[in-house]
Amino acid sequence: MKTILISLKKNYEKVKKLIEKREDIYERRSEKWRESESGAVYESDTIELDCVKDNLEEAIKSLQEMTGFY
Repeated sequence: MKTILISLKKNYEKVKKLIEKREDIYERRSEKWRESESGAVYESDTIELDCVKDNLEEAIKSLQEMTGFY
């Protein structure tokens, strides 16, 4: 279980960094691009990644509570 927890934490950090990178890229793009279909899809994908991050965080918390590993 400890190995799974370590893996979840690593993946959480990777997803978090990816989201930050995508948000930075999005903000640097022109307003016209952000309002375009491509911009909307990019933003939607980033929001989906944020949901993945939240789910990983919940899984980490649950596993920590279950196992006592922190």
